[in-house]
Amino acid sequence: MGLKLAFPACRINSVKLTISRSVHIHARFGYAQGPQVPHPAALENQQELLTHTRWWREIYQHRSKEGAECLSVTIDFGPPNYLHALPFSNEPVANLWEVCDWMRQYIAAEIAHESFKE
Repeated sequence: MGLKLAFPACRINSVKLTISRSVHIHARFGYAQGPQVPHPAALENQQELLTHTRWWREIYQHRSKEGAECLSVTIDFGPPNYLHALPFSNEPVANLWEVCDWMRQYIAAEIAHESFKE
């Protein structure tokens, strides 16, 4: 059995390669202990949000420099049973529509600025 260790420079190059090949943004992000944050606006998720924002902005800028006419974005924090829920009651911890709308507004303001079109 082999083991491949990734050095920091290797990880940076992998991210740069991924950015250069990206044609779509799936605007959902996780945290160290899970695949999805309960709400992207929560202060406890700020570091993860800023990290992903930087990557998404780089994807947007790369596509723009290549002359792409558009960049598709999927804002996704559901469906029910994937969105965080309270134990025993299975009630969602956040309103899915509000979470997705918050992220839509955030992407428009922070990634695409004035060029964002709905």
